[in-house]
Amino acid sequence: MRYDHHPDPVIAYCIECDVIEGMFYDVRVGLMDRDELASRVDRAMDFRVGGDADAIKAKDRVREIDAALRGRKSYAETQTI
Repeated sequence: MRYDHHPDPVIAYCIECDVIEGMFYDVRVGLMDRDELASRVDRAMDFRVGGDADAIKAKDRVREIDAALRGRKSYAETQTI
């Protein structure tokens, strides 16, 4: 799976996750439809990040957005102190 943001797939994925985060804000404030966002989130969830720390953090952010889009509690919300 390739993203066209950068020739390095991991960097391109991290940039795509940043774009998704911005789109999520746009959807929340009513500036755009959620269908394109949902499609990009689904695609990002299929990406295998491997052991790159930045990609792992980026995928965690996408997981949070995916949970919010689907109306589920995120992992962070299920943890009690």
